[in-house]
Amino acid sequence: MNSFAWLLRPIGRATLALCLPLLLAMAVPAAAQETPVPVLGIVNQGNACPTTSTLGAPTLPVFRQGDIVSICFGQNLAPSSSIQVKVGDKIAQVGQQSANGVLVGLPDQPNASTYVVSGTVNSTQFTPFLIPFYPTSKALVTGVSPATTIRGKPVRINGQGLAAPKSAIEVWFGDEKAQLDDVAADGSWVLATLAPNTAVTSGGPRPVEVRVWNLPADQPQGPVSATLLQAVGFNETLKIIGVALAPVVLVAAFVAWLFWSQQRRARNWLRG
Repeated sequence: MNSFAWLLRPIGRATLALCLPLLLAMAVPAAAQETPVPVLGIVNQGNACPTTSTLGAPTLPVFRQGDIVSICFGQNLAPSSSIQVKVGDKIAQVGQQSANGVLVGLPDQPNASTYVVSGTVNSTQFTPFLIPFYPTSKALVTGVSPATTIRGKPVRINGQGLAAPKSAIEVWFGDEKAQLDDVAADGSWVLATLAPNTAVTSGGPRPVEVRVWNLPADQPQGPVSATLLQAVGFNETLKIIGVALAPVVLVAAFVAWLFWSQQRRARNWLRG
């Protein structure tokens, strides 16, 4: 019996040596699968955090370059928690912590898109979520120069926050889209030209709209417009000349009649 047990001991040791790593490997994922820290939403700095989750709302809040936001968690945080945040593949700057939230400075992104916000709280992942991000501050339009123009002539539209790739900027005069010629590097103006259009025969004031990343620029000083002078054709030009010359012709005819009348009276007086 003792000899039989002596034979089983090496087998048991070998079996334990083989099974122990497998058991440990199975135990590690089970321990690592912690419940994520819940997130209720994300708001701009100064706004109150929601009390229920807003991550599934039909319309997500839009964020821009330079925005400071609050990530609102669904549970209280331990004081001085270690929080790390990434937006897309860029690390965000984490600021002051509150009872259930933290201030985060959104990092600049190369393109307008929807980015994943992810990270950890004390090494525990929080629920990732999506935000629409636009790499530009809120665009503003303050005026146009010149205020009166014609088709084919560039118009400068002044404002702020207009810097973006040309493909991301649209300029409209009323319901007609203009050609974008240039944009200032500091976003203080764009240059646009309204092309000739034979189908349009009238001019007058046209509201000006600039869209950056498909978002309309604000006009804080009131609606901005440009007066469009409509060029006229050859026939219209002849009519205008005719109307302008008509008084001249009438005056010349009247003067000629007076001169002829005076000459006739003078001849009659000499004959008499």
